[in-house]
Amino acid sequence: MIKCCLGSIADVTMGQSPKSEYYNANKEGLPFLQGSRTFGAKYPSFDTYTTVPTKIALPNDVIMSVRAPLELLILLLLKCA
Repeated sequence: MIKCCLGSIADVTMGQSPKSEYYNANKEGLPFLQGSRTFGAKYPSFDTYTTVPTKIALPNDVIMSVRAPLELLILLLLKCA
């Protein structure tokens, strides 16, 4: 097994939640990932959207949750916040 720092083999960007006043359930804006709550087995599910994203993830980005439970990874198929 080879050990290395994740940042040496991938671009690592920390997410940041928008203010809750910009959340909606009307599918307005971009789908919003709320940590492991929205993580599926491989792909996310969305019930929250934001019209003012603070960070944007692109299709084929790999998202890692740093909120409990840890070590969850998902693959994105669409642009989201």
